[in-house]
Amino acid sequence: MLFEDTVYGPSFSESGFSTLRLGMNKDDVVRIMGEPVRIVRRSQDRTVEIQEWKGGSWHRKYIRRHEPTPTPEIDEETYHYSRPGEASDHWYVRAVTFSSDGRVIRIGKTFYED
Repeated sequence: MLFEDTVYGPSFSESGFSTLRLGMNKDDVVRIMGEPVRIVRRSQDRTVEIQEWKGGSWHRKYIRRHEPTPTPEIDEETYHYSRPGEASDHWYVRAVTFSSDGRVIRIGKTFYED
């Protein structure tokens, strides 16, 4: 039996998430869902930047072997409205990916097992 531990954004609701559609703009998504718990930005120079909301503040890290260019062009940005908790690596994923022009191109709703 799997034990899941999912941390959701403070304004998250499953009913709100189910209203999201491809092509919506970022402002509309934030108006419905509130701020995410994690933001992942992928750039043309292959930089991946992750910001997580923990303990009342944003924490930023880069996943790359060297420093990113000063102003990388963002290819896509994913707002995560859930993340794994401390007790388990099994969690419900709720995420929305935006194109470089700020429109929804993917809506992720799945269960992650590690």
